[in-house]
Amino acid sequence: MSESDRPPDERSDQRYWHLGDLVTYGLRRLRQNMIQQRMELDQTSAGELVSALSASEVESQQDLLNELQSRLLPALQYQITVLSLSLDPSRIQKDPAKNLNIALKVQLELDYTLDQLRSAVATVCRGPAITTNRSDDHHLKSLKSYRLHHLKTKLLSLYQRLCDTFVLASELIQQMGFTSELPKNLHQTDVLRRCLDEPVHIASACIKTSIDWLNASDLHIGQDSWNLSSAFMEDPLKDLISRLNPLTDLTDENQEPTIKYVREPVIQLAKLAVPIIKLIRIFYNKLSEGGLNRERLPRYTEMCSNQIESLSKSPDGLCIDIRDIVVLLDLANLNRAGVLPMAFLDVTNRLKTRFESPMFLLLLYCIPLIPDNDGLNIQIIIRIGVSLGIIS
Repeated sequence: MSESDRPPDERSDQRYWHLGDLVTYGLRRLRQNMIQQRMELDQTSAGELVSALSASEVESQQDLLNELQSRLLPALQYQITVLSLSLDPSRIQKDPAKNLNIALKVQLELDYTLDQLRSAVATVCRGPAITTNRSDDHHLKSLKSYRLHHLKTKLLSLYQRLCDTFVLASELIQQMGFTSELPKNLHQTDVLRRCLDEPVHIASACIKTSIDWLNASDLHIGQDSWNLSSAFMEDPLKDLISRLNPLTDLTDENQEPTIKYVREPVIQLAKLAVPIIKLIRIFYNKLSEGGLNRERLPRYTEMCSNQIESLSKSPDGLCIDIRDIVVLLDLANLNRAGVLPMAFLDVTNRLKTRFESPMFLLLLYCIPLIPDNDGLNIQIIIRIGVSLGIIS
């Protein structure tokens, strides 16, 4: 049995038990505070009463959010890192008194930071549950309900990881024998340390995403969930292209033969669908990290939460419509009964209607705010709208 895995009363100098007991007590108290904060936050709703606030109160709450992203969350990140480093077995076993005192000191700092965080969040997120798609908060900037609701979700995840961090940190100190209390479960020290690293890493990631969210433009938060949807858009496009130009050389004998469109009306419809899907894909690419979102777009627009949510969800519906087009073409290629021209008209009209919403939001609220010298991506987006008949 290694020295670090012996029971506490066999491997530890009892001179450090008092310090270790203070640290583990503080960690447990922090955990209880985080559980309480999480319960309070979970019962609140973002932005319900903002519309009833005066202009000075709105400004005060916006200042709280600025304080959150510029000071409180970065301080929390630093303090978690210091706590984690102070409990590294190689450090603490070399100099227990120094590192336990560091852990004790950073607990006081964490307590203060988390108390301020609790107060700020309780002020901004308040009231019973409501929807996040308000249509009357276009002027509220950082206090738009869509922004606050998703910030709340990120903070709830952060609070859970902090709870896990404090529990595992306390268990690690006990396991290393620096407390008068025996650990409830005997684990190898290096295993517990790796277990602690995980919530510390995730908590750090939650803090970063929360800061990024507070700093992001309306357009950026509207496209926060687009990556997965954009990937789904690639598959039906590849399917259509492969059905028009199937591969004849199958290197894998277990590979199923590629479907080939043979009916002339189906081929013509598929050839019309391919450029439309490509244009839609280009549109979303130009709005993504590699395109318009890197232009000098102001953080806030006149979009309300309902419109930001519509922008966020737009690729999901488009992916469904595009997949439906492929399915209808496949059925028509098989000359299946029941595939009527009206079915194609319905899905294409639905596709156009879904696409109109993000295009109009962009033209109305985003493009007018971008300087003229950043116009290349803007011109491409406008041409896409013209090509699809959305802009005349």
